[in-house]
Amino acid sequence: MVYTRRSQEAIAHEACFVGALFRRWPTIGILLCALLGCGKGPVVHVSIESKLNTEEWLLRREGDGAIWGKVIQGMGTNTGDSISKATVNAYACGAGAQSVMGTSCDEEGNFFVSLSPGKYDVLAFAEKWSAGTLTEITVKEDLVTPLGEIPLLACGSIRGRVYGLDGKPTIAHFEIGGLDYSDGDSDEQGRFRIDELEAPRTYTLGFYRETDQLGARVKVSVRPGTTIDLGRIGLKPISDL
Repeated sequence: MVYTRRSQEAIAHEACFVGALFRRWPTIGILLCALLGCGKGPVVHVSIESKLNTEEWLLRREGDGAIWGKVIQGMGTNTGDSISKATVNAYACGAGAQSVMGTSCDEEGNFFVSLSPGKYDVLAFAEKWSAGTLTEITVKEDLVTPLGEIPLLACGSIRGRVYGLDGKPTIAHFEIGGLDYSDGDSDEQGRFRIDELEAPRTYTLGFYRETDQLGARVKVSVRPGTTIDLGRIGLKPISDL
């Protein structure tokens, strides 16, 4: 494709206009770019000069590619609804857990991230939602790759009540294996609750009372958007676990 050199003002006006469509109405933006000859098929060809990078969704360097998509609710009565202000991070394949670039979705769940050509794993997450991942996404020079909709599942919760050998509610420390942030103590009435757990997933809970070496171990499967009530959890000598 041959590009003609136009005035700086004309290029800026076109970039801002098409970019605005990407943010508010991604589908219309894609169709417009196709009609203008910016690309064919499932990808959109773009040409935006680096000096025009006035907003985060514009390509940061000439020759970069980009990804765009939408984060939605993946299960429940509101399946398909957008998740506003979710975060989307891109990780270069082979670079470990180091994030290369990220952005926040708009109020309608749309996102646009410019990236250097290469392969990336894309992670979308939001408060109270389990993360969604797309792997080995190829980003090509001067191409916008649509990722479509990324569904996230609602987190789950666990609650219950701890009792000692005497049959009375008791304070006990609890931990969830493999999750550093999920530990704490039941209250004086033995009650505990753990929220924002990724689901679906099976967890192992350990309960301990060091004063008399009592404990309990429970395995529980958490489903998206639900609270699992473990009911009564009785402590017994740790040597019997």
